[in-house]
Amino acid sequence: MDIAYRELNEQDIHNDLLKDFNRYQEVTNDWCRMQNGEYALVLQPHIEDWNEKAKERKVSCLSNLLQNGGRIFCAFDSDKLIGFSAINGTLLGSNNQYIELVEFHVSNEYRGKGIGRKLFDLCVEAASSYICEKIYIVASSSEESQKIYRKLGCVYTTELIPSLYEQSPADIHLEFLLTKKENTKSYE
Repeated sequence: MDIAYRELNEQDIHNDLLKDFNRYQEVTNDWCRMQNGEYALVLQPHIEDWNEKAKERKVSCLSNLLQNGGRIFCAFDSDKLIGFSAINGTLLGSNNQYIELVEFHVSNEYRGKGIGRKLFDLCVEAASSYICEKIYIVASSSEESQKIYRKLGCVYTTELIPSLYEQSPADIHLEFLLTKKENTKSYE
């Protein structure tokens, strides 16, 4: 498998960008915040997937992201987009210490091959060019997704961004310390 990675620009964004992308994920357990503030793994079987309308909305979001100073990195198998990650161009937090990872996805049939790790590393490298200390992540609460973020070195955020929490209170809000960049390559 010969995977090519590249950063997208506005000319790369088109309606068919995600036509072959397979977001499908079977979820058995989710991490849920309990009344005492702790998290517990709860049986909540469901399927996460994108239909054509969801893909159209995602393409529109990616276009807006670029127009607002964000950066998008993609993985391709030939001309087929199989993974993408993106950071927002706006600093967040009480001291502008965060840049947000707004997208992080690998097509179902390509997971477990190191593609996500490379896409995350590209975002970490790009985030380092901003004057910030950490990456802020609003992540799926699924057990599988959380395992990936933990392997990447992400931890629960030390500061919740109110607007992001209001949009996604059931998701897990994480952060990644940019000085940990050298550690992202050490997990397998």
